[in-house]
Amino acid sequence: MVALLVHAVHDASTGLAYRQAVADRLTANPSDPDALFTHAAILAIEGRYRGAIEALQRLMEVSPDYPGAWAFRARLYDAMGEPFLARVCSFVHASFYV
Repeated sequence: MVALLVHAVHDASTGLAYRQAVADRLTANPSDPDALFTHAAILAIEGRYRGAIEALQRLMEVSPDYPGAWAFRARLYDAMGEPFLARVCSFVHASFYV
């Protein structure tokens, strides 16, 4: 799924369609968890990690136990060279499965 999204975002016409579809869903419902997660993924693929983390923060405010959100946030912090924050997010993610 992620590979498909990466390919789609990098393809000019498909990437624009994905971005527009997510924007339309967020306009209709700014609290749509799936749209927020997808928005974060698109931003991360584009290398906009801070924006992706902000989108995940909004997601966690509306759906704190959204599957994979904490793990995704940990990977973003790791990519940004923030190992402590990455570990904290990994710990929170693991706590959902205890």
